Amino acid sequence: MRWCASCLHDPAYRSWVIFRFPESVDHFNLVQVQRPRPDLPEAMLRQPPRIPADSPEERAALGYLHGNCGHCHNRSGHGVPVPLSLAALWRDQGIDADSIRASLVGREARYAGASLPHRLVEPGDATASLLPARMRSRDPRLQMPPLGTRSVDEQGLALLGQWIAAMPSPRTSSPEETPR
Repeated sequence: MRWCASCLHDPAYRSWVIFRFPESVDHFNLVQVQRPRPDLPEAMLRQPPRIPADSPEERAALGYLHGNCGHCHNRSGHGVPVPLSLAALWRDQGIDADSIRASLVGREARYAGASLPHRLVEPGDATASLLPARMRSRDPRLQMPPLGTRSVDEQGLALLGQWIAAMPSPRTSSPEETPR
């Protein structure tokens, strides 16, 4: 395993390396020291953040989107120029998962091919949703993520497909019959 020495001097990255690859502790003579960061809000120190969700599957899906997509698709002003925020951001008393849902569910896509769905997420129907279609594509003009991948993350795709399929479909309102 090769690690950039300068990266290992970053405490946040070093903690991730130790967590993900515990065998690296001996190799790099890294000492794992658990110290809370002084810049974290007191509420976050008392109770570590947890993405609010209606089910464990939804929490996993929102966490997947945060970890794999939120570094580009966010509201930092440094991300991609689309109104899509997939970063699970800390707000006053917790993580704001509603903004992730609001930027995805039922929203029209800005970039969609002619043969692709035009809604980012169509509740109850993953096949009518652009998000899984872009994840599945390896066409360089459409694929997500756009760089650094050659194969589809089948497990991530399945997770998001299950989450979308479990969403309640919008009910179509039928005109009420009026008595004659």
